[in-house]
Order: sequence, then C-alpha cells, then structure tokens
Amino acid sequence: EEKIGWINERVTIIAIGRLVEQKNFSLLIDAAEILRSKNVDFEMLIIGEGYQRELLNMKISKLKMDNYIKLIGYVNNPYPYLKKSDVICLTSIAEGFPTVIAEALILGCPFVATNVAGIEELSDGGKCGIIVETTKESIANGLETIILDNEMRKKMSSNCFNTIKRYTIDEQINKINKVFEE
Repeated sequence: EEKIGWINERVTIIAIGRLVEQKNFSLLIDAAEILRSKNVDFEMLIIGEGYQRELLNMKISKLKMDNYIKLIGYVNNPYPYLKKSDVICLTSIAEGFPTVIAEALILGCPFVATNVAGIEELSDGGKCGIIVETTKESIANGLETIILDNEMRKKMSSNCFNTIKRYTIDEQINKINKVFEE
C-alpha cells in the first residue's frame, strides 16, 4: 500500500528482475517495438539494476522507445508498481521458479511469460497468464492480446489470487498431511 509518485494513464506492462542476459530484457524491448509499430498504446516499466543497464538504455534510445519504456532502476519495494500494473512480462531464458510471477498473482496481475520452469502451473491452464515462445513476435503477440482484450485481462486478474492460494505454505502442508494419511 506504499504510495508512489507514478500514475499509469495507459495500459502498463511491468517487468522486474536483474538487468542481466538471462532475463532477456533486450528481447522484451524488441517486442515492445513491434507493439508500437502496430499502434498499440502502452507503457512499460522495467524495474531492476544490472550490468546491462547502459546497453538497454542505448537500445531504448536508438529505437526511439523513450515514450514507451522506462528503466526505473532498483526499487526496494516493487509491489506498489506491480499492483498498479496491468500485466507483468517475464522473458527469461531460464528460471528455477518464477517468484516474480507468483508475487504478481498475489496482487492480481496477469502475465505473459516465456515457458520457464513453473510457469505452466502458475498459468493454471491459461486462466492467469499467457505462455509464449522466446521470440520477439510471440512475446509481442501475447502482450497485444492481453492489452487489447480488457475483459480477458480482468478475468485473468480475478483468477490470479485463487490460483496462487494453492501454493501457500498451509496448502502445501495439507497436501503433505494427506499423503501421510493415505
């Protein structure tokens, strides 16, 4: 509930993570350029810090995407941004478990994500997010779908909390207890 000075006036895509090659933010920027070329109205916030910051900033400027994409840098508490965003996008090459997606679901934020470990379960059969290929076209298409379909986005948002409840500690303990009872 922390107050932040950002007001989202357009559909907002958020991405959170270290600015490193594994997180694939360069590909996300390429996907954003495709959205702009299709006249999709959006803004994108990338929260995080890392060795690729300068490279990503240069790419954003070179593609003239400054009015669409903002590199926010490290934020101690990203949850107010996440809560106000319409969709989170994860473009990672690999993840052990996409914690940021689980956190987004708790806040009712649907996702577009590459098919990393755990994402299929968190999507709940497409009820909470769209799984895409690791290409700029596929990411752009997934984002375009969720941005332009306001009803789908709202429905996914309402499904998020019910899906993530399955992964609470209490729920996991209940599952373990059932195994022992059998």
